[in-house]
Amino acid sequence: MPVAAYAQGFVVVLGSDYNRSALQELLIQAQNDKLNPEILDIKLKKGIVYRLCTGFFDDINSAINLWDELRQREKYKDVWVLPVPATLMTTMPEIDREEFARVYNDIALMINSQDYQGLNRYINPASGFYVMINPGSSFLPVYLDSIPVNLEDIFATGIFIYFDEQTKFEAGNLNFGQLPDYNCETGEWSKEGCFVQGVRSFSRISRWEYSLMEYDDWDDNSVQKLREAESKIIIRTINTQGFEIDFAYENGKWYIAAFDLATDCNQ
Repeated sequence: MPVAAYAQGFVVVLGSDYNRSALQELLIQAQNDKLNPEILDIKLKKGIVYRLCTGFFDDINSAINLWDELRQREKYKDVWVLPVPATLMTTMPEIDREEFARVYNDIALMINSQDYQGLNRYINPASGFYVMINPGSSFLPVYLDSIPVNLEDIFATGIFIYFDEQTKFEAGNLNFGQLPDYNCETGEWSKEGCFVQGVRSFSRISRWEYSLMEYDDWDDNSVQKLREAESKIIIRTINTQGFEIDFAYENGKWYIAAFDLATDCNQ
């Protein structure tokens, strides 16, 4: 069995009411706090209850970490963790799939040819992007506002060594649907190819924020910036011949929001 297979997800509930409109003030407050909240309608015996949620984690410890942080704030003191079906963790947005396939294959060709200047056309200059790596056994997201274009700067970042001649992205057909799972024991994917999946609420990076605060260059502002970047991610892609690329869509254009070169195998 793939080690990354999950039966359910976990959300942090900020508020709950049988009247949806009663949650609007808290919803706006959570949006202002960059928590990327969403109101879920859940059927109970008494009827439909509306729950204002954030997080959408596949790991309960990550949900508990966020719960612990939020409950220390007066305005979120009554938060709690709720298990949810795995189907609530993903949602495929309405997109032009042919257009996205053209964008993805263009990016794949640029990665294969190490055309970093070309890749910068897919980096939003207003928000930059993140690269997730595993230095040693830790997890580290690195923020950059653009991709370096000369060799000296590329190696200075310490991250683009992953973009080597051994990494050949498969350009061609994209499979829209469930992403494959990675088995840390065998080093194999549960299926091969290039896969595209929508994401309801991306939290891959911020779920490590407690450990990130141990780094000297990470502070509360860094975490807030990270959460804002995550809130824009609506598509995850995994290429089993390469790595994961996460996308945001702003002002009618697709942007690379993150390169995920890390695994959870050492965590």
